[in-house]
Amino acid sequence: MRLLAILLALVWSGPIWAATAVVRSGEHDGFTRLVAYLPEGVAWDLAESANAARLTTTPSVQFDTSTIYDRIGRDRFSEVLQGRSNSPLELSYLCSCEFRTQLLPGNVLVIDLVDKKPDAVLPVVERPRSSARVPESVKVNTVSQADAKAVTEAATNNLPSMTEEGSPDQAARLAELEAMILQQVARAATQGLLKPGNKSRPVKNSDTPAIADQGVEAPVSPVSVPVEQAGGAVLHSSMIEDQHGDKPVTSDGRACLPDEALNVTEWRGEQPFTFELGQLRRDLMTELDRTRDETALATAKFYVGYGFGPEALGALAMMGDPGGEAQIVASMARILEYGHDPEPSAFAHQMDCDTHAAFWATLAHPAITPDMAPEVPAIMRTMNELPLMMRQYLGPILAERFIAAKDPGTAERLLRVVERGGETSEDRHILAEGKLNLAKGDSDQGKATLARAVGEGSEISPEALIAMVETELEEGNPVSRETAELVAAYALQFRNSDLAIDLLRVEILARAGAGQFETAFEILDQRAADNLDPLAVDRLRNRVAGLVTQSAPDAEFMAHALDLATRHVPTIDVATGNALSARLLDLGFPDLAEPFLSEGAEGAEGRARRILRSEVALATGRPLRAEAELVGLEGVEIDALRARARSESGDHGAASAVYSRLNQVDAAEDQAWLAGRWSDLSESEDPLKASVATLMKSTDTAPTSPEMGELAQNRRLLQDTAAAKSTLEQLLSRYEVSVAD
Repeated sequence: MRLLAILLALVWSGPIWAATAVVRSGEHDGFTRLVAYLPEGVAWDLAESANAARLTTTPSVQFDTSTIYDRIGRDRFSEVLQGRSNSPLELSYLCSCEFRTQLLPGNVLVIDLVDKKPDAVLPVVERPRSSARVPESVKVNTVSQADAKAVTEAATNNLPSMTEEGSPDQAARLAELEAMILQQVARAATQGLLKPGNKSRPVKNSDTPAIADQGVEAPVSPVSVPVEQAGGAVLHSSMIEDQHGDKPVTSDGRACLPDEALNVTEWRGEQPFTFELGQLRRDLMTELDRTRDETALATAKFYVGYGFGPEALGALAMMGDPGGEAQIVASMARILEYGHDPEPSAFAHQMDCDTHAAFWATLAHPAITPDMAPEVPAIMRTMNELPLMMRQYLGPILAERFIAAKDPGTAERLLRVVERGGETSEDRHILAEGKLNLAKGDSDQGKATLARAVGEGSEISPEALIAMVETELEEGNPVSRETAELVAAYALQFRNSDLAIDLLRVEILARAGAGQFETAFEILDQRAADNLDPLAVDRLRNRVAGLVTQSAPDAEFMAHALDLATRHVPTIDVATGNALSARLLDLGFPDLAEPFLSEGAEGAEGRARRILRSEVALATGRPLRAEAELVGLEGVEIDALRARARSESGDHGAASAVYSRLNQVDAAEDQAWLAGRWSDLSESEDPLKASVATLMKSTDTAPTSPEMGELAQNRRLLQDTAAAKSTLEQLLSRYEVSVAD
């Protein structure tokens, strides 16, 4: 293990130029944001020219800009590209904008392209010029942001206050000196001599109120200002934190929990686990055996840092007066224990924050609903900064959330972060991989991966089996009897667990999918009725009825359809009722089909229902009702039904006209025959029908000319009689005529 750790350290400490800086984007009101995740130790410089800027890093890195335009348009940034490997990143824009930059902990560079305000006038501070030459290479110690601010404050402590009595000259000198100090610090940041510290200072509970009690004041965003201009290029830098600028807030204006309040890595301490835990336990009780609240909170944080949720909750329970910070830690502990927060969470409304809060807020919800908008870049940043074991545990859980929310892209990125940490937590990771394959459309690979997870026989095997059965049913595939029996076994084994409801539901569907319809309905009427709410039972009954309609043999289908028609018609939804009625009509049972069509419906299903009602009316001898059901509908199938209704009501002429418009020649001629419209048949391509039409027309218009002699008239009658006899013989030979006894 020690050798493996040494090898990993060597691998991860490779040359910095081999790393890739991922660039993300976001569109906001008034500005467009780019976020570059620079490797640690990389310095940066942004040089601006006309409608363009160039981001240069030292040493050079490769920028990944593949997903920039997934979330932004080209209204501001018209082009963001890197010409060749490890060259500067070129930023082109067309708007009347200016750049604003920030450098966040972890060497995360934020570049905002902000719309200019027409009336804005930026103050210009003249910097005293010096003739002294600056050495080309100066060795300086990197100081933290907090230390730099302390130096600035100390430099101004002995100066006269603006509010104290003094001459105007003193006040002017004070303002000039303060501006000069801030400008010099900005220059140092631009040149890479000053960087924000990565570690937050510890805060004692006894001195500082809890975070939630203070309204969760987030850290102030640094403000970027131009500090030097040369040759038309303006250099930008991140200034030290001051009391100005916008605080990170949610879309509805709530303050975001800052990263410093959620840095679980620091909660673990610097010493080995057993040493840190032993120290906390020793400090946990005072000489009066009363728990120290601050030590109990520190112990809870320590447990959360190592992923122990129940232990953290136990430590918090020892606090006499848990404040807002304790509520945050408690929510994180419940997330570690249950995979979400079953109680009202301290992370409510924090999902769109650009801090670690977005990660925990997304996990706090059992599902990502369409009205939620997680801040994915912040989530990915948090994932990369979590301790390895916590990353491997929470990563697959969060990936499954995004898969269920129809966002497989984010889920895949989360799983790749998990895999970069080395050996993964096999069971949960396999389950998430299987679901991801299904979400990406690779059904065969997804089902194979889920089957492997089922075969592991671990705690995630029931979840994998549920996903596998649901996939088979969604694809219209049958479920094997062995699979149905395995689901039933798991349902019995986990009947008192959180999976009990899902396993019961899938057992019913698996039984139906395996053709065990009688068993499925028995479970539905007994166990499901006792354990599920009525709406869930109705939904399951409809799904089972749909499977019966789809695949049950005729006799078995009729038995279950009769039971449904007798006892459960009000609970059958429109789609299932339509399917049941269509099959009953095909089998010749319109009376049994009609009850399932009693309720009205809208949309495509409502149209299908009206057509089925018309067919039921025709099958039960009610042509006028059939035609009434079709009022307002258009289409070929609608006209065909109208023609049938007209025919059955005796209006064969109208039926013939409709069939002619539909180009159904045979049906049109049959209706014309019944209507006695022989002229419509005289041009028929069927010689027999044309002969009959000619015969019937000649009968109606037999010649009675007085000029024709009696012999000629008799000869003509004999010819007509012979033709009529031939036509009748052909009719008798083509159509069978049943003769009653």
